[in-house]
Amino acid sequence: MGEPQDAAGWWAKAQEALEAGEGNEILDCTQKVLEHDANHDEAKKLRVMVLMQVVPLLEEAGKWERMLATGSEMRLLDPSNPVGGMVEAGAQLELDQLEACEETVVELLEQFPEEGHLHYLRATSLLRRERYGDAVPHFERTVELDPTHGEALLNWGMCLDEQGDSEAALAVYDRALELIPDIVFLHGNRGNSLRNLGRHEEALQSYERALELAPGDFHNGRLRAEVLTELGRYDEAIAACLELSGVSEADYRANDSLPSLDEGEMAAMSLCVLLRSGPNSLRQVMGA
Repeated sequence: MGEPQDAAGWWAKAQEALEAGEGNEILDCTQKVLEHDANHDEAKKLRVMVLMQVVPLLEEAGKWERMLATGSEMRLLDPSNPVGGMVEAGAQLELDQLEACEETVVELLEQFPEEGHLHYLRATSLLRRERYGDAVPHFERTVELDPTHGEALLNWGMCLDEQGDSEAALAVYDRALELIPDIVFLHGNRGNSLRNLGRHEEALQSYERALELAPGDFHNGRLRAEVLTELGRYDEAIAACLELSGVSEADYRANDSLPSLDEGEMAAMSLCVLLRSGPNSLRQVMGA
């Protein structure tokens, strides 16, 4: 028995593939249906349904170009469904096609203004372009539409921090903390806000929580050392800097070109400044 010669024949085969749960066969058959009848709505709906199941696999594999093409096809097949456009915009974001992503999302928001994920995608594209003030209302709208969106809260707080409003940022981070308590980046950012507000003891606790979640993390370890210095806990700050650098106290003291550890504040401050250049900066200065 040969291949079907018309849309009806291919549609019948698509139904058989659906009953058998053969996704690839469904895609092949619906493609043939649409080649014979571009207006076959049932074939379009079935194809979109299967493509939606493919998207998470593409996302997991990081196949962004293919995900972009899939989202574009879904959007073309069913313009009344925002999912295809969201897939397309999400892939554009991952491919760093930020202007294209924003254009896609702006167009979709005209049709689907209450879709929270569209606001999140637009806000994220604006954030990536360092347009923090423009991103804020879209992160805020995302959370209004989905109060459980912890990542939107985290990024909203970051935008507020970048605008110099640490108090507002802290309030948003605290909301995020209730939803995503184990995100290292959140605790580090929260520590920065607290530090900016002069609440150094609380900032120290946030950095230490970040380090509990990611032991040995250089960035938060360095910030912890800086806060210890600001709190006047110089011996602890020095010990933290040496540990981050992988340098023993004995090796440090043997190097006459470095500030004496006995100078406390000066040594701690010098080490903190030096570590801003990276984890190997002290060893490089020592010639190790």
